[in-house]
Amino acid sequence: MPFWAAGLYAGKWNFSQGWCDVSATMLLTLGWASMLNVGLIALNRYVKVVKRALYSVLFPSKRVAWLYCGVVWLVSVLIATPPLYGWGKLKFDSDSFLCIVNWKEGHFSFVIMISGVFNVITCVIFYSYWKIYQKVKESTTKINANVAQNGVGAPRLDRTDIKLFKACFTVACLFLLTWGPPCIVGFTTAAGGYAPPDAHKVATYLLFSCSIVNPIIYGIVNPQFKEAFKKALCCGCHGSHNADQNQARIVEEVIRTF
Repeated sequence: MPFWAAGLYAGKWNFSQGWCDVSATMLLTLGWASMLNVGLIALNRYVKVVKRALYSVLFPSKRVAWLYCGVVWLVSVLIATPPLYGWGKLKFDSDSFLCIVNWKEGHFSFVIMISGVFNVITCVIFYSYWKIYQKVKESTTKINANVAQNGVGAPRLDRTDIKLFKACFTVACLFLLTWGPPCIVGFTTAAGGYAPPDAHKVATYLLFSCSIVNPIIYGIVNPQFKEAFKKALCCGCHGSHNADQNQARIVEEVIRTF
């Protein structure tokens, strides 16, 4: 982002081509890592809520969680670095003021590859959160039916159901809002179409805005992520007494987990 701000201010790239390659590779790596982490979180929540029997198999320990994080960064590097080896090209784009993939003159097969990865991640996120919503809705419907016989509790569960739907809808929409336009602009340019300079500028702003959106969704709104971040920042000293409180939950606890 600092190099984008410098290019935005000067209207040109004031550094070397080598540093342009470094800047573009860093941007691509961090961008893919962010996207893949969002997808991994969605998949994790899907298994936790919808496929509970598989959760202990796929996510048995913190060591495995670290392994998944390492795989995310490894895949991000593998996707971002091919232009350095000759598959795809990097250059300063005067419309977005970024050093980024050369959509017009690069290898179209590279664009197809990253387009496919983006589409897969998008499908995983939407499918996971949709299935989570369906599962919890099914559970709340059953509980409502049971509780309604006693004449209490149903309205509270209805509100919880609505809250979950809003959370799923927010995650999916903000993902599309921040990542969709940059990908659409890039793919349109690569296919020989025309995207106005203003579209490139807006897409770049949205691309960087995910740095604000994701911490709000996962760090401020979600209690469990908030506790995890506090523990990480305090070198594991915060909230260690809560480490073993991951037992089977009723619907309200499932939603807090989400």
